[in-house]
Amino acid sequence: MTVTRRVDRHGGPPAVPAAGAAAELRLRLADSEARLSHAAWLIELMTTVSEARRLDEAASAVAGQLKDRLRLKDVVIVWRNRGSFVAAVSDVLRPDPDSDRVREWLSAADEAMLRHDDDPTEPPVYPVGDDGRSEGFVLIAGDAVRGVLLPSTPGDRPLEPMARATMAAAAEPIAAVLASAAAREGGRLKRAARAVLHSTPSTHIAVAGALGLAAAAALVPVPYRVAAAATVRPVEQRYCVAPHDGLLAETTVRPGDLVRAGDVIARMDPREVRAELRRLTADRSQVARRRDGHLAAGETRQAIEAGHRIESLDRQIELFESRRDALTVTAPSAGLVIGGDPAGRRGVPVRAGEILAEVAPLDRVRIELSIAPEDRGRVDVGGTVTVCPDGWDGRTVAAVIERIRPAAETDATGTHFVAECVVDNPGGRLRPGTPAAARIDAGRGSILWQTTRRAATRLHRDWGWW
Repeated sequence: MTVTRRVDRHGGPPAVPAAGAAAELRLRLADSEARLSHAAWLIELMTTVSEARRLDEAASAVAGQLKDRLRLKDVVIVWRNRGSFVAAVSDVLRPDPDSDRVREWLSAADEAMLRHDDDPTEPPVYPVGDDGRSEGFVLIAGDAVRGVLLPSTPGDRPLEPMARATMAAAAEPIAAVLASAAAREGGRLKRAARAVLHSTPSTHIAVAGALGLAAAAALVPVPYRVAAAATVRPVEQRYCVAPHDGLLAETTVRPGDLVRAGDVIARMDPREVRAELRRLTADRSQVARRRDGHLAAGETRQAIEAGHRIESLDRQIELFESRRDALTVTAPSAGLVIGGDPAGRRGVPVRAGEILAEVAPLDRVRIELSIAPEDRGRVDVGGTVTVCPDGWDGRTVAAVIERIRPAAETDATGTHFVAECVVDNPGGRLRPGTPAAARIDAGRGSILWQTTRRAATRLHRDWGWW
């Protein structure tokens, strides 16, 4: 069998059929035309959106244009600014922030941003959702992640290659133009000022009148009250101490317990005292017999020495009998146990005078106020105070400053002066250690002075006179 191979006259490879080359060229031209068309459209879109004054206006325009241009089902733009929120949804004026759908979009956007933080790619496109079939296009402006584009297709099919390439190419300029719109929008005060500037002349007059009234009101003197943190302290502390050296049999209270006068606080172990009493009593009996024998034998000197020994033993016996009668330690007064050994402590050696518990009477308590240095000049002895203890459901206690410690004190919260008030405490409701908020009456001052005084004081302190 003879095989005939066509070779061009120059000896090269077989020639490509003319029809195939023409079709491939038409495909390439069509792809180039589509890319050029998308590029021109994107430039026009960016030019239009760059004039938007608000983020939601710019985001809505971008979402709607992307949907129509790429024949998508929806386009969602999630923006990040102190947290993520849905800035726009194509063909939806105001999405319900509490709807399940919005929660799903926010979850998908957070997933895409987390994936980018963990593994940045170029372009920044990441699969999102439970099935991973959807994609999130991360919006990056100035090296900062600002949001995510979330497109969806009819039937939830994968994006077509051309649509995907267009979205990836458009992500960065879209992020830049949306970031500019967000910066132009500003905060609430800037938005309010812009709304007033673009309002009617009658609105201008009303706003000017309101500002004038506010300025006049800011100069009216009103009562000034210094805010201070406060803590409840005991007026006095009474100590329950070990009556003598020995072993502690037990303690029956712990910090936080309420006791009455005479309640048992602790007990000393009686075994050592009793054993010593038995020994001393036996020694005395033996010495007494020897003394009697010396007297019977006319041994006066030995009898006198034995008598001195008996007197010494009698004093020791008297001491240990007093210890035997003082084995129980009781509360000196009613109050709250605020310190001492934990309950259930047994067999621990203690020395005479060692503190076993501290009891604070609750009939009166001291309230300590922490006054900032810049407020010290406004607070004097005799000033009235309103104290609101924590846990009192807004109920207050009235007090009067009785003493201000002369030197400032420094702790973990900073430097402050301490003022003291003593108040009656019927029922013992105020407990030592309870935190509270206090307001100290400190004369009168204008609202403007009250709101700017602290900042002005700090500015003067840091920069001096200017």
